[in-house]
Amino acid sequence: IENKTELNKYSGFESIYFFAVDDRKMDWKVGYTSDIVHRLRNYNVGRIKEIDLKYFAIVKNALLIEKCVKLKLKKNQVFKNKEIY
Repeated sequence: IENKTELNKYSGFESIYFFAVDDRKMDWKVGYTSDIVHRLRNYNVGRIKEIDLKYFAIVKNALLIEKCVKLKLKKNQVFKNKEIY
């Protein structure tokens, strides 16, 4: 996806996303949403540099896929109480 305005056409669909929380450490946030533009805006509030969306997929059963991905990534979790891998 070239720019964030392109993402507007995907709002309303279920999607899985990965974005880099900190490029220096390669920390990733994984999740699902039905409005990717809104999710990115909310996450960027108060940040100096906008986060970088690395992976975005439109899927069926986004919640199930998210749970499976997080289960697989559990051993790489940075903090026990935060979903950053």
